[in-house]
This record gives sequence, structure tokens and C-alpha cells, in this order.
Amino acid sequence: MKPKYTLAHLAIIGLLSSCFPFSNDDFQLSSGERSAYIYVLPDEPENVHLAVKDLISDVEKITGRTLQITKDPDNCQDGCVVIGSMNREKAS
Repeated sequence: MKPKYTLAHLAIIGLLSSCFPFSNDDFQLSSGERSAYIYVLPDEPENVHLAVKDLISDVEKITGRTLQITKDPDNCQDGCVVIGSMNREKAS
């Protein structure tokens, strides 16, 4: 069965699902000394993790900064990018 969403779709959904709270109007993955964490929902398939690695690589090429992946949602209190599949059978 072919997935309904491509890796690009998953990355875009992840970017739009969360924001880094610098102000009410801004979304910044990396700014000054701060970079957003990426939180990948538990039990995501390998293709989601590959999309996350591609996102991290792209941001690093553009900004020179490496985004960090966290497995602890407590690291997201100041905002983070949440990435997960929309077509999963059970949500975490």
C-alpha cells in the first residue's frame, strides 16, 4: 500500500504544526543563539525519520546551525517542531 503523503508533505505538516514563540507573528527554526527542537512522535515509521534528517540537513545548509531532535516533550515548553504522520492508526 502506497503512503498517502510524501516525505515533503510530512515535513511541511510538521513545520506548520508548531511554532517557535519569538512573537505572535514569527516562526523561526533558528535565530541568534536559539534553535528549535524537533520532536518526532513515538512509533513513527522510518520514512518520517528520514524526512526529519533531510529537514535538519536543509536547515543546517541554510543557517549553519543544526537542529536537535528530542524524545522528551518537556523540551518543547518554549516551542518546538512536532513531526508525525497524519495517517497513523493510533495517535500517541
